[in-house]
Amino acid sequence: MMVSPSYSGALKRVGRDVEADLMMCEEATPGPWKVYSEDLEEREFYPPAHYPVAINAGKESIVNCDGINIELPECHANAKFIAEARTALPHWIHRAIEAKADVERLRKQHHGDRIELNRRIMKLETINKQLVEALQLIAEESDDPGSVDCARETLKELGLA
Repeated sequence: MMVSPSYSGALKRVGRDVEADLMMCEEATPGPWKVYSEDLEEREFYPPAHYPVAINAGKESIVNCDGINIELPECHANAKFIAEARTALPHWIHRAIEAKADVERLRKQHHGDRIELNRRIMKLETINKQLVEALQLIAEESDDPGSVDCARETLKELGLA
């Protein structure tokens, strides 16, 4: 997936390269990955500080911590994090790209809406000016006293008389 240069640049400024991160995800063994843990009761020859853990993709072992001196809580938590990151990282990168595209789309839409709103405002200002001029003309030059009074009262209410 190609990423817009502006988005890629934004991520590089915070220390990540979205294209490199996606490539890293795509080059890895396909997911999802699962954590496999053995019960220490079944493997008596492991001392208590050894906790066999593996991360598997199907039947293929991706990471095997079997026999490495890793303490129980950290080993399992780290393995779970690595396994979950295999599908979480691409998911959140794609969500971020989609969100950035939505922001760009809304920004363009907002810009178009502002242009349309400004066009309408200008049209209404022109109409308002024409109406005020018509009222002033009626107030100054009409032979009908009722029309003159109405025009003068309207101009007064508008704060123009």
